[in-house]
Amino acid sequence: KVKLNLAASYARQSDWKDNPFHYSADYIAGEAGLTYGGFGAMGGYELLGSDNGRAVQTPLATLHKFNGWADVFLTTPAAGLQDIYGGLSWKTDKVKALPGLNAAFIYHDFDSDKGSVDYGHEWNAQVGFNFRRLAILAKYADYHAGGFGVDTKKFWLQAEFRY
Repeated sequence: KVKLNLAASYARQSDWKDNPFHYSADYIAGEAGLTYGGFGAMGGYELLGSDNGRAVQTPLATLHKFNGWADVFLTTPAAGLQDIYGGLSWKTDKVKALPGLNAAFIYHDFDSDKGSVDYGHEWNAQVGFNFRRLAILAKYADYHAGGFGVDTKKFWLQAEFRY
C-alpha cells in the first residue's frame, strides 16, 4: 500500500502600527512524501522571506525540527532563508529485540532569499527504538557552512521513560 502525503503553507508577515521598520515578507512551504511499507521518502521547500533588511521571524517555532538539527537557523538571517530538503526513512516492528526500530536521513541545502548567498548544507541522521519502558533516540547533525555561520556538528542521545 503506497501512501502519498502533501502539505502546503503560505503566510505574509509585515510591520504593524508604528513599527519604524517597514517590511512585508512571505513564508512559503511545500512538502511531498511517499510511504510504502516501512519505507518513506520526502522532499520539500521552505522560504522564510526577506524585505527591506527584515526577514520572517518565528520566535515560538520549533525550528530544530524544520531547518536542520544543528540549530544554525534558530533565528532567520536578515536576508531570509530558503531550505530545499529531502529525506529517507525506515521503521519496523520485526526486530523483536528492538521494537519500534526506526531510522531517518535528511539533507538540507540552505540559501538566502535576497542577495544569492549560499548558506551551506546539512546532513541529519537519527536512529531510535524502544527498550522496555524506554524510548531511545540518537541524532546527529553535520552543517557545512557556506556564506553563513561556521561548520557545526552535534550529537544527541535521548531517553524517554514511559510509566
